Amino acid sequence: MEQGEDAFYPGNTKRTTALVAKSEVARGFVVHPALLALADTYLGPSCDQVQLSVCSALNIGPGARSQRLHREDGP
Repeated sequence: MEQGEDAFYPGNTKRTTALVAKSEVARGFVVHPALLALADTYLGPSCDQVQLSVCSALNIGPGARSQRLHREDGP
């Protein structure tokens, strides 16, 4: 894990990736009718297809600084 003030993830951070593959709850989340309706309402008018992804979860531990504000890269 990166350390220091310039590190993307704060120290004492636990990260779990591939949530949809690992978690039945995450799989249910991305196909939940209420979530899909929200995505269709707010994102649908701007695109041909909405695709939801839950790829990772972070747990920033006690005493760690907040994660710096950032934009996601890519599409």
